[in-house]
Amino acid sequence: IRVSGQHYEISYQDRITTIGAFPIGLDVDHILSEVAEGRELECEYGQNSLRELISRDRKAGWAIFGGLERCDYTKGLVERLEIFSQAVSRLRATGREARFYQITAPSRSDNPDYQNLQVVLDDEVARHNKLLGGDRIIHVDQGIQAPQNYRFMKEMDVMLVTPLEDGMNLVAFEYILSQKYRRQQDRGMLVLSSSGASRVLKAKGFGEADGVVYVNPLRPKDAGSKTVEALKKGVRLSDRLIGYVERERRVEDWAQRNVEAIINSRKFE
Repeated sequence: IRVSGQHYEISYQDRITTIGAFPIGLDVDHILSEVAEGRELECEYGQNSLRELISRDRKAGWAIFGGLERCDYTKGLVERLEIFSQAVSRLRATGREARFYQITAPSRSDNPDYQNLQVVLDDEVARHNKLLGGDRIIHVDQGIQAPQNYRFMKEMDVMLVTPLEDGMNLVAFEYILSQKYRRQQDRGMLVLSSSGASRVLKAKGFGEADGVVYVNPLRPKDAGSKTVEALKKGVRLSDRLIGYVERERRVEDWAQRNVEAIINSRKFE
């Protein structure tokens, strides 16, 4: 095994296998076109428009929390509910309220463990809503299709991307892009836990000054407190961060790096 540039080369039985890390990119131009001015969220929740519910909360001065992913054990969904509950308790001490809109897409629905996760998640949503005194958590458990997912993220003041561990988690980058056309003072912030996205952003030097709050989902009290403190300070996603994702996380570049690696890999010694 030897290092060759950014890759590893493994020699075995007169052949060489090239190994490299290629973090996937985004269809940046498409996402930005779907969150441009005039593109509105069109999604129903029961008999209500999700956009109208969010608009009503915003007019009341409530903080709008959001989450979006498939229903999976790795995503820290149960822990996220506790983070939100802790945040609400602290917000109320400042005279402010919040609502959490969590969208999960069904995943591996024929697996008993995943079926159980859905039951546990439903029970936890009901439990937290009872403790918080109302429907502070709205759970959409049938997912949301593109491009509505991008428009949903655009509406969020606080995006909770809090997996227990994740290889990349493109939702974090999608959320950053979704905020591009909001006024800087109206943009949201990203609450992010251990993932490929957090490692990339930390390595690039992005933190609270750019609108990213790093938390540990296994410490929900601390995570909730950090989130509320960031809200009180007016933390918002920066142009610098949005520009980085727009320039450096493009799917075209990802594809080019893959093709170049294939062309430059060697078959034999």
